[in-house]
Amino acid sequence: TDWSRAPFVATYRRYNVSNACVWDAAGAGASRCAGGGGGWMRRRMDWWSWMTLNWVRMNYMAYDYCADRKRFPHRFPAECIIPIGRT
Repeated sequence: TDWSRAPFVATYRRYNVSNACVWDAAGAGASRCAGGGGGWMRRRMDWWSWMTLNWVRMNYMAYDYCADRKRFPHRFPAECIIPIGRT
């Protein structure tokens, strides 16, 4: 990575995250997505998923702008305020 070219911005066109769903390997597949009940943004994380996410963050995330008070001294961006639920 050429860090001298930072900051890097990734964007998506015509992508609606509210329509995203979790693939069911047990066999329901995309049919579950079509019913509207498989939205991954509405699911609460179980303990194992929560621990796995934290492990990945600690071992692979180089920079977390949601923790950068120097860049955002007054208020973090909206996506940083979304609570990550635990069960």
